[in-house]
Amino acid sequence: DVSARNVLERVVSIFVLFFSLLVFSSVIAQVTNSMTALRSMQGDIKKQFWLTRRFLKSRQVRSDVRQRLLRYLEHQVSAQRDRIQQKEIGILNLLSDPLQNLLSYELNRRLVLSHRLFVFLDTHIHPIMVRMAHRVLKMEALSDQDVVYRPGESAMNWVFVKSGNFLYEHVGANATVTRTKTLSKLEWSAEACIWTEWWHRGRLTAVGPSEICCISPQRFADVVRVHPWPWNFCKRYARRFVAELAAIDRHDISDLLEGDHMTRTIGQAVEESASQQTEDLLDEAAFGNIDEAAVCGNDDVI
Repeated sequence: DVSARNVLERVVSIFVLFFSLLVFSSVIAQVTNSMTALRSMQGDIKKQFWLTRRFLKSRQVRSDVRQRLLRYLEHQVSAQRDRIQQKEIGILNLLSDPLQNLLSYELNRRLVLSHRLFVFLDTHIHPIMVRMAHRVLKMEALSDQDVVYRPGESAMNWVFVKSGNFLYEHVGANATVTRTKTLSKLEWSAEACIWTEWWHRGRLTAVGPSEICCISPQRFADVVRVHPWPWNFCKRYARRFVAELAAIDRHDISDLLEGDHMTRTIGQAVEESASQQTEDLLDEAAFGNIDEAAVCGNDDVI
């Protein structure tokens, strides 16, 4: 049997008991506050869904459209609950512009570097790609059966698939679908709008909740024109790209120019860049430590 034997031991025992009570109360309070906040958050979400249902029903929105809207909202709420959103971290706004550019590059580089043009630019003039990742790439979430573009529409963006799947339907004469292809993560369409005036040759539709990355021709041009070397390289690439388009039968032209066409295009553009290396050498003082041999157009990186 252990017990206090004198006044000092009794004082210490009372102090330890009082301190333990405070710590235990603090822990219980924190757990209670966390549970209350969680219930409040869930209650707010349930209330928002309830209000949404009432709103759609009061406006006489068709039942199939209501179900489609609610399914997408449920998916988005679930996805945001499981993933930390960058906009929720307010302290990131304190980053300098160069660091924000670098963060955007690290978050999205796997997406754009799936295309060999960006691999070449990233290898030879990395600062351009860092700036492009922050200023050019625009993410857009889509629901099942959302149409990204339709035949005959003027192309506004070069589209990369970030997540999900998309069905591309090539539309030929008499508005008939001549062939289809499923686009998955890291694939792209409508690259031609970057290099020439382009009208879509088919329909791109989301298959389930998906997300795309859009590259605007104007924003792309604003970034690459900051230095003559990437600007001149892109002009050569554009000439080769358009030449490839002209060589394809007009009935076979689609929004999915890729494979051998793209390989030849970038290969020929690199060869031209190498032949004009003396006029396009980068100023290392402006762009940091960049390998001069790589800037001249080393075919090994292609």
